[in-house]
Amino acid sequence: MLRIKESNQLQWRSTELSRHGESAGTLKARLFLSHGPSTPSRTFVQFQAADVTFSGLDVALNSRDYRLSLLRKRIVSGKYVCEPEVR
Repeated sequence: MLRIKESNQLQWRSTELSRHGESAGTLKARLFLSHGPSTPSRTFVQFQAADVTFSGLDVALNSRDYRLSLLRKRIVSGKYVCEPEVR
């Protein structure tokens, strides 16, 4: 996990997702304040993974004290190469 204080960002990079493992899973995070109380502010959260496929992805916040006021999902793809099958 990478915390960038100046821009209020939380980032996770998933570098070891298996294509041949379980077909479902959970990524959980627990956040703690280093000192407080604090003033509520917008926080940008981003999950990234390379060379894997996500389907049926959902995001939830399990807390009585905090809530999601806006959730945007974006799919970004890279370069695709398709080569013909040689027979």
